[in-house]
Amino acid sequence: PEDRGGLQKWLDLGLPIQSGHLGLVAELASAGRDVTADYALNVMNGHTAAEIFRLGARRVTASVELTTDEIGHLVAPWRGDGFEVFLYGRPEGMTLEHCVLSAAFEREPTTCRDLCVQKHPNVQLTDPTGYAFPVATDSACRNRLLHSRPVEGSEFLPRLWESGVRSYRAVFNVAGEPVADVVAGYRRTLDALAAGHEPSRSPVRDLVGSTFTRGHFARAV
Repeated sequence: PEDRGGLQKWLDLGLPIQSGHLGLVAELASAGRDVTADYALNVMNGHTAAEIFRLGARRVTASVELTTDEIGHLVAPWRGDGFEVFLYGRPEGMTLEHCVLSAAFEREPTTCRDLCVQKHPNVQLTDPTGYAFPVATDSACRNRLLHSRPVEGSEFLPRLWESGVRSYRAVFNVAGEPVADVVAGYRRTLDALAAGHEPSRSPVRDLVGSTFTRGHFARAV
C-alpha cells in the first residue's frame, strides 16, 4: 500500500499494464484495462490460468518454472490463445529489501543514490562457484537479484509454436545486450514457423554462444 502513491501516476496513463501482483491484476482487469499477468504469478496449471482469465486478464505469462512439455499441457485447453512465454532474458531470482551497495560502502539506505545511480550502476554478486548474478536496483532502494545467465529458448520454439503459443517475451535488463540482433533473430525464426518451414540453427543461439541456460525448458525445477 505504501508504494501505491508513486505508482498511481503511471496507472492513470491508461496504458496496457503488465503486473506480477495478483491484486493489481484483479483490480485493473475488472476495470476493463488491458492487463497481462506476469510470470511472477507462477501460473503453473490450467486451474490458475482459468481463474486469472476470469478476473479479466487478457494475457497470461506461463511460469518460468515450467518445462516445454508442461507449458504445452498448460495452454492446451485454450490452444495457446492468450498465453505468453518468457523466451529470452534474466528473470528475477529474488528481491532483496537489504541494499547491497549501502552495506558494502557503509552508507545509510535511501540516502546513497549516488552509489547506484552514478558511481556503481552495474553491480554483481559472485557465488562460490564463480557465477556472477547482476543486481538491479530500483527507486524504492530494493535490490533485484537476476539470473547469472540469460534463458535462451529458441530450440524449443517449434514445440511451443505447435502448442499454439504466439506471444513470446524477450527481457533485456543488463547493460550491453544486443537487443536489435536478438529481436531480429527471433523474428526470423518465428517467420519461418509461420510459413510452415523448419527453422535453421537459431541466429540467437549463435549470438549468445555458450553463455546461456536452457533453464526450465529442458529441466524441471
